[in-house]
Amino acid sequence: DSGGLVGLPRPGIYENVLQLDFSSLYPTIIAKFNISPETINRPNCERSLRPPGSMHEICMDIDGLVASTLKRLVDRREKIRSMNGWMNSRREKALKWIMVASFGYLGYRNSRFGSVPAYESVVSIARELMRKAIVVASQAGYEVIHFIVDSIFAWKQGKRFSENEAVELKDMIERSTGMKIKFENVFRYLVIPRTEATVRRGAPNRYYGVTSEGRLIVKGVKCPEIDGTFIPRDLENAVLQVLLLNEHPRRLCFQLSSLLNKSDISKEAMQKNTISL
Repeated sequence: DSGGLVGLPRPGIYENVLQLDFSSLYPTIIAKFNISPETINRPNCERSLRPPGSMHEICMDIDGLVASTLKRLVDRREKIRSMNGWMNSRREKALKWIMVASFGYLGYRNSRFGSVPAYESVVSIARELMRKAIVVASQAGYEVIHFIVDSIFAWKQGKRFSENEAVELKDMIERSTGMKIKFENVFRYLVIPRTEATVRRGAPNRYYGVTSEGRLIVKGVKCPEIDGTFIPRDLENAVLQVLLLNEHPRRLCFQLSSLLNKSDISKEAMQKNTISL
């Protein structure tokens, strides 16, 4: 199976980006579509469905054990998520990882409740749901600059998201997919780096940016190891502060260049990959 749908984004700096996530995507799919080892390709089934892009059929004559169990966890997590408090936050996180592990264990053929066809059915449905979300956002006039399994990043050049627009897009995707969507982040700016200096393609699992609340989000980006050494920690922290405090991302290059000039790392060393500490 090819797994979840992941885009190959165009690298660049994007201002005012809305990130929407499918809420508990894989566990919700399992519960909603009754996916369980005993419901996949069940013989003599009177009511069945075949997910788009899947080679397997799901029997709807019986309630699947894995599906019915995860449905209780999904409902429980949604209820706890609406509650405040440190303990409820911990409980919500615990349920999240139990459900994540349950999906992963579903694809382990040697587990008691494992079924590779069931696992493949889940991810094929997830891919189709993401395709629908991309179409909805595009038809609404947004450019989907990136998507990663259960997250979609929508952007309109030169336009700031209003609360009403964000809610409207969320509702449209929910109506189209039948799945619950949550607001994950509104980025003041989002940076998608290139995979290589000579390739005009963004890294699918690496991005960083600052949200409208002033939080720094860094995914898959860290100081690289060069010749067995690392960029000094104080320089790394200084770079992160520039990212966090900068209101105008186009000025980042000038400020980061200034930081490098003040550090002990020479431009020649950076170019030759011979940084010594």
